[in-house]
Amino acid sequence: MYGLYAPHRALLSSWDTVWLNPLMRQQLLSWKGRIIQQPAASVAVLFPSLQSASLAVLPSLPSLHTSSDAAKEGAAVPGLGGWTSGFWWAYNL
Repeated sequence: MYGLYAPHRALLSSWDTVWLNPLMRQQLLSWKGRIIQQPAASVAVLFPSLQSASLAVLPSLPSLHTSSDAAKEGAAVPGLGGWTSGFWWAYNL
């Protein structure tokens, strides 16, 4: 995410055009490549005890879909946040 926060710092609205500088273009192309290769990451990579467990998604089992992100560069209060099933959460670091 390094280099991609310039539009946030400029306090642009959702209607404003964002012009990419060379660093932003490079970072976005890098993210595009990563997402194409691996569009999601399992939480198993965070916990060594889960890495050996079978975490295959079975259609017969319910699944929970969440999203999360972190804010550090340029944030007044660095933190983590996310959304799942209509609920949001935030944690200040």
